[in-house]
Amino acid sequence: MNFKISLICLLNIFFISIVDVSACTIFFLTDENKALYFGNEDTDETMMKVWFIPATKGYYGTVYMGNSFGNAETGLNTEGLTYDYWAGGYNPYKVDKNKPR
Repeated sequence: MNFKISLICLLNIFFISIVDVSACTIFFLTDENKALYFGNEDTDETMMKVWFIPATKGYYGTVYMGNSFGNAETGLNTEGLTYDYWAGGYNPYKVDKNKPR
């Protein structure tokens, strides 16, 4: 039994080490006073860009981060609204009514 478990572990390590994985991660942490946002864009592209759009009358200023093709993958405006996308599928948020608010 121990040999089988060891063999399975070694095979998993081997296969994980030869597979290229690009997985974006997004976290939101909130409490009564703050909302924190963390995100990373895992990609093999080496020419990622950051561009700034200054605020004008009636429009908020914005910073975008994205790829060299000009696609904004994440961003933040001067009021704190964040933008990001995740290409991993649809996972709707479900409120847990048993958790304290």
